[in-house]
Amino acid sequence: MKKVLLLVALFFTLTVSIDAQKDETIFGRSGICLTGVWGGYMHNISSFQDDFSISRNGFFVFELNKKILIGWDGLNAEFNSNELGGLNLQSNGLTLGYSPWAHKPFHPVFNMYAGRGRIANDEILDNINVYQPSITLELNVFRWMKVGIDGGYRIIQESNLTGFTDQDLSGPYAGLKLKFGWSWD
Repeated sequence: MKKVLLLVALFFTLTVSIDAQKDETIFGRSGICLTGVWGGYMHNISSFQDDFSISRNGFFVFELNKKILIGWDGLNAEFNSNELGGLNLQSNGLTLGYSPWAHKPFHPVFNMYAGRGRIANDEILDNINVYQPSITLELNVFRWMKVGIDGGYRIIQESNLTGFTDQDLSGPYAGLKLKFGWSWD
C-alpha cells in the first residue's frame, strides 16, 4: 500500500511539474528578458543667461526585450552666472528609454531621466531635482557601438538660489551620444 501511495504521489508530482512548464511567466521565453547591456557618455550644449554651457553625462543601461532601457545616468554641467559666478550642477538618477525599432540601422529612442542633484560653487550649495525628457536619433554603427544625436529639455525643480527661479535654470539642450556594449537578441 505504501508503494502504491508513493507511486501515486510521484506520478502526481511529475504531472504537475510537467504541466507547470507550459505556463507563461513574465520572465519566461515570451515575457521580459535581458537582451543587452550598454554604457557610454554624452556631451550636451545648452544656453544659460546669454551664454552656452557644456554638460557631460555618463550612463549605464540594461536593454530588455530589445526595446526597453533601464539604468543609471550621471550629469555634470557648468554654468557661468553674472550674479553668482561659476556654478557646477551635478546629478545622478534613473534613466528610462524606449526604442521601438532598435533593430533598424537608424531609429529613435525616447528617454526620460529623473534624479537628485545639487548646484554649487565655493559659497553656495543648493539641492535640486532634475528631470530630462529627450529623444535620441540613433545610428547602429557596429553591433557593439551606437552613435546618436540627442535633444531634450532639462527641468530643474526645488532650487533655492537667490535671484534665480527654476525656469531660469531649466532649458533645452542638444548633444552627441556614444553607446558601447552588446545586444545579443
